[in-house]
Amino acid sequence: MHGFCRPLGQEYKEIAKSLFNKRPGTGKNVTKKSHSEFQDKINGLYSNIKLFEKGIKFFDLETQGHLTKHLLKTVCQDVVNIIFEMVATENLLTLAENESFSNESRLKLLSKLTEPMKTPLTKLNSSISLKNLDEFFEHLETMASSEYCDVLLKKVDKKKERQLTFNHRQALADQLDRETEPAIVLHLTAVILFQHSTSCIVHTPGRCVPQIITFLKDYVTPEVHEKLTQYQTLVIKQLSNRAVDAGEVSTKDEESSIGAQLSESLNDIKLLAAKTKKVAPT
Repeated sequence: MHGFCRPLGQEYKEIAKSLFNKRPGTGKNVTKKSHSEFQDKINGLYSNIKLFEKGIKFFDLETQGHLTKHLLKTVCQDVVNIIFEMVATENLLTLAENESFSNESRLKLLSKLTEPMKTPLTKLNSSISLKNLDEFFEHLETMASSEYCDVLLKKVDKKKERQLTFNHRQALADQLDRETEPAIVLHLTAVILFQHSTSCIVHTPGRCVPQIITFLKDYVTPEVHEKLTQYQTLVIKQLSNRAVDAGEVSTKDEESSIGAQLSESLNDIKLLAAKTKKVAPT
């Protein structure tokens, strides 16, 4: 299921990218206003990471590993990029024109830093390549301390958690409404149904969509689950056929047939996310 569909979470990446496009200014240290902006961006992403962490715990250990790794490589990495941006600005270091932080540019910055900043920042950067959120949080808290970046990491209270969860579902629903690619429609529908069933949100790569659909078996009606699994089977067949020699007539004919079935059922799958009622888990 590798490459099932492009990863979700684009809205979180845009938060980080918007910060890179509004740098405090070349050759200037972090001002009070820009520090506040950095802190707000970090806390926005940090709150989402904490909520995604709760969703991960519903799955078996193997799936938890895949979901954690994906979270570290996406939203957690965005937080690390913002921390690097803060450090770069404070130390009068800048990126090349139109360049944003990547693993390469982070390592380049680390090579220019001295102690005491270099070691804790290196540990934070390394933590996103592992499969352990606790280690990431530990190093993030160190970098956020008054000794280094002086960022107050705010805990999410119940009221804010409900609001963030609601906003997340609305964002996914809006994306689903516009989407026409079958694999992504299935991905979005599964994630929305997971949230509807557990009141938790999950940030998943395409390869883990089958695990989410399997999980949902105990939370949706047999009819709903059957529709999801049948659509999933068609999506997998379509992706498999695309990997085969496109010149084979039989493959083209089969892909055309599968594509027609996927298109015909597309709106039915979308409706599952909007109309499915929660059932008591078995």
